[in-house]
Amino acid sequence: MASGPEPADDLARLQVLLVGAVLDRQPLPGQNEAPFFADLDYVLSQERAVLSREYLRPGAVFGARVELLSPAEIVGRARQSGEFAYLRFQPPQCEARRIGLSLQLCMAFPDLDPLPLGAAVATFEPDSAGQWRTVDPTAVLAY
Repeated sequence: MASGPEPADDLARLQVLLVGAVLDRQPLPGQNEAPFFADLDYVLSQERAVLSREYLRPGAVFGARVELLSPAEIVGRARQSGEFAYLRFQPPQCEARRIGLSLQLCMAFPDLDPLPLGAAVATFEPDSAGQWRTVDPTAVLAY
């Protein structure tokens, strides 16, 4: 899909929806199964799930169980405290009324660049009632 303009509030809402589905291991609207990361326990074992601020829309509110850090803060924490897992979005893909999101699960290391371990990729579009639903099965990729 090509990048293009998208309603910021809808994009923020979909980012929150995808993170919640991953962390709660719940299906996204329009799906029967939750997006599954083989390495998700690395994220869930932390007091709060870390999510990179990279590509987050203003207005995306994730609640107390998610800690938002900049890429520089992620590198700094890894250097100070050791390796840890975190989530980060890739740039959204928007076309007409479709929004594609890719949420990566990554590892941060003290002396190495972050390493992506996998991604959940979901494409959303509004149904006839205006509710956002996934239009294709959510793909979970392992790197």
